[in-house]
Amino acid sequence: EYLGNLLETRLAGLDRIVALTVGCGTGYRELDLAATGRFSRIDAVDRSEARIAQANRDLEERGADCDVRYLLGDILEIPLEEGSYDLAIAEQSLHHLHPLSGALRRIERALRPGGRLVFNEFVGPARFQWTSAQLAAVDTLLAALPESYRRHWRTGRVKRRARRPGRLSMILWDRSEAVESDRILPLARKIFGEVETRGYGGTVLQLLFKDIACNFRGDDEETRRLLRLCFDYEDRLIASGALGHDFVVGLCRKGE
Repeated sequence: EYLGNLLETRLAGLDRIVALTVGCGTGYRELDLAATGRFSRIDAVDRSEARIAQANRDLEERGADCDVRYLLGDILEIPLEEGSYDLAIAEQSLHHLHPLSGALRRIERALRPGGRLVFNEFVGPARFQWTSAQLAAVDTLLAALPESYRRHWRTGRVKRRARRPGRLSMILWDRSEAVESDRILPLARKIFGEVETRGYGGTVLQLLFKDIACNFRGDDEETRRLLRLCFDYEDRLIASGALGHDFVVGLCRKGE
């Protein structure tokens, strides 16, 4: 688990941490972090009133081992005291932010000198405009899978090809989805300097399993064999340099 690992390794010297989380949702992560005993305060921001309300209900029910504050607002607008946080955490939230540069600069200013930003993010093509190489790789795997594993969870139709969604349909579905995802790493490097990353793929598998993942729930040998086939295929493409990682964990440090 990446945050637990980072707390034990890269962040081992930090204690009594004052943290900011961006896009906290229902707030389960903050309660888990509080239970580590490493934090003195966690400010968790989300723009969903319903999710912040649920987070506060859970906080009241479970309690927390440090000061946890769930804040309703947009990270681009909510007041943030400059130089007040040791750590900022963004978990699958940066790829929804626009303008991204403004959000990252606000986070950087809110960090103390030497403070860190940790993010776990989709960094693939903006608006899911999959590359031709990605689509070709998915289609190759689809052709190798039995039809019973390619049936759409709702319609029952056999999935034969991966498709690139239209930009307009993406905007109508969710105007924030992957709005500047391909700029996360370049902008993080521009604003923070060096960014340490650990990729975990998804470049093929996310497209492949869309709408058909339910068919791979079995624990039989054939399902395991097919999953290994898919995993190994993506790993080989990434290892060869033919494709990169669409999902990464990143660690940035603000200058002293």
